[in-house]
Formats: sequence, structure tokens, C-alpha cells
Amino acid sequence: MSVDVKKLEGAAKTFPVLVNQAVVAGRLGPRRTMALKEGKRFLQLCMTPAPDPYSMPSVVELKSVAPLGNEGDDWSGVVRVGGYPNNFNVTDKDGVITSVRSARVVLEVVEG
Repeated sequence: MSVDVKKLEGAAKTFPVLVNQAVVAGRLGPRRTMALKEGKRFLQLCMTPAPDPYSMPSVVELKSVAPLGNEGDDWSGVVRVGGYPNNFNVTDKDGVITSVRSARVVLEVVEG
């Protein structure tokens, strides 16, 4: 992914953020929709630039009320960091079941 990282780092200074918010910038990937009681929501992948040539870029999923753009478009904006518990059981090779407590992170676009 060829992205001007300096330009994206500068974008962070133009977005005011509050507690539990973050600035995300990257290239949009595939988009899907989800029906909720509140209405339709869009979930779109966003690949952020790798910090150096030898690292993998991060991929996050952004949740929004309106489409963020088309696949391949560059996007930057503020997201609200949220999430919910993700508990599950794992069984080791000896058959011992262990409960794992984890979390799912949700990045919801702050619109408006």
C-alpha cells in the first residue's frame, strides 16, 4: 500500500478527539451491511499504513451509519472506541476445558 504516512500523521492534528475516541486513517476495503433495531449500519474494512517497510499493515473494521467510500479510497476520521465481552471455552490436548475472557473492539465512526 503506497500511502503518504506524513500526510496521514498530519491528519491526526486536524481532528479533535475526546476520551475513548481515536483518529483512524487508511485505505478502505470491502463493505458489508448489518440490520439493527436502530436501522441499517455499514461495516467496512480499513487498512492502515504499516509503520515500516518490514511490518504488516493493520486492518480494522469501521462501523458507520452511511457508507464511508468505495473500496480503494483513502479515508481518515474520528472513531469512538467501544466493545463488548467475548467469553469462550477452549479445550487443550488433554481434554481440560478452560474459560477464556476476552473482548471484541468496535470502532464506530463519529459522524457529523
